[in-house]
Amino acid sequence: MRGQISLETLIVLTAFAGVFLMLLDNYNELFDVIMGGMDQKKANYAASLLQDASDNCEGMSATISLPFSVEIDCEGGKTVVRVGDATEYVNGLKCGRQGKGQRISIENCTVKVI
Repeated sequence: MRGQISLETLIVLTAFAGVFLMLLDNYNELFDVIMGGMDQKKANYAASLLQDASDNCEGMSATISLPFSVEIDCEGGKTVVRVGDATEYVNGLKCGRQGKGQRISIENCTVKVI
């Protein structure tokens, strides 16, 4: 009798584990979609801050501190902001030094990661 109860318990626990793993797999894909959208919003936010700072940037010196890490890349003289897989281009700023960080410096229309 004792072995039969253990076997039934094992079967029920296995069924629950299977259902739990199926649900976890579905939510994992949903989590990836949500995080991809968050990366795009972060890239848009950082690019818009840099774009706003690029207006009348001649002779200006500013430091921007972001609450998240971004990657600044120089592609053919254009400044590119990347967060995860999301990419945004910034017009009006020259790329001085590429890298990854949370603090960005703008001096005379040249952007650098500090």
